Amino acid sequence: MFLIHFSLQAICYTIFLALLSYALIYGATREDPKKYDGSADNFRLFCEILSIIFLMIYILEEMCQVVREFEVYYKDPYNYFDWIGLILTLLVIPLRFADVSEQWSVASLGYLFNFLRIFKFSCVTRTTGLYTKTLAKIIYRDISRFLVVFVIVCLGFCGAMFMALTATGMEDIFSNYGTLMLAAVRVLAEQQPVEEDYGKFNWLTILILLGYMAMVIVILLNVLIAQLSFTYSEAKNNAKLQYAIDRMSIITRLEQSTFGVNLRVKYYENGARVSETDLVKEMLEYSEERHPWESMEEKLTLVRDLMRKVIRKVSDKFD
Repeated sequence: MFLIHFSLQAICYTIFLALLSYALIYGATREDPKKYDGSADNFRLFCEILSIIFLMIYILEEMCQVVREFEVYYKDPYNYFDWIGLILTLLVIPLRFADVSEQWSVASLGYLFNFLRIFKFSCVTRTTGLYTKTLAKIIYRDISRFLVVFVIVCLGFCGAMFMALTATGMEDIFSNYGTLMLAAVRVLAEQQPVEEDYGKFNWLTILILLGYMAMVIVILLNVLIAQLSFTYSEAKNNAKLQYAIDRMSIITRLEQSTFGVNLRVKYYENGARVSETDLVKEMLEYSEERHPWESMEEKLTLVRDLMRKVIRKVSDKFD
């Protein structure tokens, strides 16, 4: 029953995104978005009205969540992304009546954040839930650490490169320092050299370029790939346990919501007691890929530690 309730929320949000997409994207093609001529524009007006209604509902829902979970609400970074998307989308209305072109810049950011918000409903199915959780863990843990190292390396090599070019009077190859940094970032994103013709550079500049290429493409990228492989393997081993934790979080959020009806009491059914050993065997999938010398007690310890983290988070909300 909870899955049906949560799936309906996901469907409603998908409808909201469809309405918002037509209202903003088609409106961006009109010379004056305040004029509504023809059936297509009238349908755009209909989509805009419904989008505003959805926005007000979601803002009300977020405000109720703030009141209900005031102490822990601001510790969740995902809530900030929710508010950014909702507020930026609402700001489009006064900017449109003010007839300023910046409305489309604000609309583009609000549209992007609202689309990313759909990942909150990824736990509708086990496959999408595990995939998005793994992706979030990669971005939060692996990509963030990689970017810190890359920024340090990039700034160091760009500064050395710019001064080496200035020493030989060839700084005009790049219009400014920002252009040189953009070329350095493209090395990571596109795996292309900073400059195709190395013949115009002196020996010091060539050494700096080769050192930067080796550091970024050969070392940093391979370290990142190894980190991503480890994170995926870790998430795969704990797949079913993580999905069970996500489902418990969804049930708790639905029961505490403003429109909750306490379905757990209504549809409660007695079940057989599950021992810790059976729980470990059921929840730790791909056990054949785990450490061959890992004992059952070590697996029990893993499940207990993860469950303690969940209980601690839930307790913090109620406290």
